[in-house]
Amino acid sequence: AWQQLCGWAGPRGLLGPNASMFGVSYDDPDVTPADKLRYDACLCVGPETTPDGPVGIQDVGGGEYATFVHCGPYENLAASYGALVGQWMPAQNLQPAAGKPALEFYLNEPESTPPADLRTRICMPIERA
Repeated sequence: AWQQLCGWAGPRGLLGPNASMFGVSYDDPDVTPADKLRYDACLCVGPETTPDGPVGIQDVGGGEYATFVHCGPYENLAASYGALVGQWMPAQNLQPAAGKPALEFYLNEPESTPPADLRTRICMPIERA
């Protein structure tokens, strides 16, 4: 998904140091089989951007989110989700908002950043428990 998105965005001048790249995660990998997980690779664009081919435009909506910055390899994101959803949110009387996906904002570039130095802002939509 990322190769496809970047292959489309690059020639249109949408990539660069100020590009905001994020993922939309619709499913919990502890509950959903790996072959059924849904994920969208995303890039923030302005209203003048016209999608074509396999690339579409979507509005992820607003609302309240609990945020957490994961430090380290993407392979370890599940541990940060566990700390956020399984520990911090219940202690705050919060739960994930039903039917709303989590967002992952990638704060640095994996091509030029050692895995231990990667930073990902996890944004979990919330509602009061």
